[in-house]
Amino acid sequence: MQPTKKIALHVALLITALAPAAFPQVNVTIDWSSASPVPVGAPSQVDGSVTLSTVVTDINDILYQYTVNTAVTTAPTDDLAKLLAVLSPSSPHIAGADPCAAFNTQLTNLENAIKNDKSLNPTLSGTFYSSIALKESLVAWNKLDPLKTISALQTGNPTCAATLDSQTPPAFTPVLKFISSIDARANGSLHRTNPQTCTIRPGEQCTITVNEYYIPWTQLSPGTPPPSQLNAVTTASGRSFTISPTSDILVLSGGFMATTLAARTYTATNVPNLTSPVLVVNNNSKVRPGAVALLNYSVPKLDSYWGGLALSAGPVITFGSGGANVSTLGFFTGVSGHFWHRLYITPGFHFGQFADFPAGFSVGTPVPKTIAAPAPVDRWTSRFAVTITFQTPNFSKLTGGGTTTTTTTPTPAGQSKKTSASPTS
Repeated sequence: MQPTKKIALHVALLITALAPAAFPQVNVTIDWSSASPVPVGAPSQVDGSVTLSTVVTDINDILYQYTVNTAVTTAPTDDLAKLLAVLSPSSPHIAGADPCAAFNTQLTNLENAIKNDKSLNPTLSGTFYSSIALKESLVAWNKLDPLKTISALQTGNPTCAATLDSQTPPAFTPVLKFISSIDARANGSLHRTNPQTCTIRPGEQCTITVNEYYIPWTQLSPGTPPPSQLNAVTTASGRSFTISPTSDILVLSGGFMATTLAARTYTATNVPNLTSPVLVVNNNSKVRPGAVALLNYSVPKLDSYWGGLALSAGPVITFGSGGANVSTLGFFTGVSGHFWHRLYITPGFHFGQFADFPAGFSVGTPVPKTIAAPAPVDRWTSRFAVTITFQTPNFSKLTGGGTTTTTTTPTPAGQSKKTSASPTS
């Protein structure tokens, strides 16, 4: 391959690799502990491609697994269930008095305390489990302080702990391992999901779906996945947040127009030294005012935040028609120059109805006495006009744009579609 072609190829590959990074990134957070969570930081308006990086905070990762994506989620794996599944070790059979009876009793008491705490055990109602807030489980876990209890048992009963470790499979080591793991999640975790991104462009919206799963400890044994996850979702699972930013691609403005389309009226007027009245033209001003409402569409690559060009069009209502029997409603279109999408100055053409000379008449033509008022010939025409308009409340108030909506529709995990997701680590 020639050196020039090699360089071109490398440049193309570099541009391709860097292309996603060219999109500006906006960080969005969703507080899962809120009674009515909403995406905080979601842009209300976008004028180019924007990557939304969404993180769900204050998640109860002590009990649940979470996935976040922009479409549909996949099911997660284990949770606190693995811990509870191994908290019931089989004590070795020892003839006579069991020297580890007290050790086993304390271990069983710890298991029962965890299982009986409602803040650590979601209840099943129908096909969905209850959703427990992070702060409730955190308080309950730290109140029990299982890691301290396990460490004390291990220190005070090294022989019994070693005896349980000698079983196949070992019983005490997994207990300590999972207690330590859950405690790390309770007190060492940031309690948030991994960022999940979606790139939107003007006129597009992004829907973020958060699912919360609980796998009952009775369905699990260490290393064995559950046979079914149909009952794994909680009542808070399937909560969707739709971010619909507005855009300056289309801006509504209203204001005033100066048009050269005259609003003539015609009368038969008596003049000195003539026996018959003659045709006189009234309201023949070169410029007259009107009101206009414009739809302004930004011209690609010729528009920016502070200024640019737009294609504009909209309805017109003219003033000063007097007695002319023509419609005051017309249409205007032109090319606008704007400042900060606030002020639009638009030269263009006004299409409207115009009262032309009555048939057979011109200025000063005698009007027979048998004709009281010559009837003008109405026709549609176009004339040059200039408008000055100002941005009105944008279309978010007309079409619902620039808002976020929230819905909750729990979807059994077994029915989820396969798609990319961002589960918690």
